[in-house]
Amino acid sequence: MTEKTQEFFIHFGLEWENNHSILLDHSIITEETVKTVIFELNKIVFGWSLQIEVFTLPAENGGFLKKFLIFVWWVILTWALRDVSNWIVLWLTWKELKDLSADWTIMIKEMIIWFLQNKNNDLDNSWINYDTFYKAYDAKNKFYQSANNNPKVIGLWFDKEDTFPVPRNEFAYRIVDLKHKTSSIDPVEKFHKLKIVSPINTKEDKELCRQAKDIQKKSQRFSVYMEDQNFYDFFLNNPFFINTLIVKVSYHIERDDNWEIQIKKKSIVNVYQYNDTIFTPLPEKYIIEKAPWELDEHKNITEFKQETKMQWLFDV
Repeated sequence: MTEKTQEFFIHFGLEWENNHSILLDHSIITEETVKTVIFELNKIVFGWSLQIEVFTLPAENGGFLKKFLIFVWWVILTWALRDVSNWIVLWLTWKELKDLSADWTIMIKEMIIWFLQNKNNDLDNSWINYDTFYKAYDAKNKFYQSANNNPKVIGLWFDKEDTFPVPRNEFAYRIVDLKHKTSSIDPVEKFHKLKIVSPINTKEDKELCRQAKDIQKKSQRFSVYMEDQNFYDFFLNNPFFINTLIVKVSYHIERDDNWEIQIKKKSIVNVYQYNDTIFTPLPEKYIIEKAPWELDEHKNITEFKQETKMQWLFDV
């Protein structure tokens, strides 16, 4: 536990020596960037173990200087997080967790500054990847785009000195097109035994959703597409009443504009049995699970994102 405070600065070098102002929107974006980067570091690196407070302080003379006060006042870091946290702390500060944990506030300050001041390619090459730290990179984008949109800003730095080693012509190295740098999430596939409530019986309507229920969860309907073309062609050529199906359903997962994950589509990709008739043999190892599968049944959304985004830590 610590209550030591640390000041840090975001220093805008402005075109004229006596110019000490920027637009209000630019100032707000700067503060939101600091807030988001701290929030994401605490969530991803420390699993919400740190209690952090950040304050803005009166500006000082010289260009335009935004002054922040930060302190970490409580730490509950579980052992399960220590290895992961140590790697990322090392990449962001060049110091190990054990060397910084005596003063968590200094560590957080150094991590924020290192993330904001370095080129995105250098961070990504150091495993601070775009998938895992998407929101932090998005906030950084807005920060540098806002500075770039202000023709008065000729440089940036993160202390009180007037050296501004991040010149305007290098802002672009700290802005990234996240849509082309982030990866998709693989679908989740589950085996289910379904009761078909509303079948689709014509070729013209095959792109429509069916309504189905789990054989055990009879009160909950859900929509699902039929994408096993072999089964559907067989069904159209030999029309019959479908009561139940044993199937593999693919749950297509996407991120929304807020980078939250959600199920966008459910598709039957393989039919193994219709009613009491085997259509194609089931794999040797399979488990029939209740349908529909939901994200919150996979522990919770945060842990699902951690597993999909941070698997690289354990694959290297």
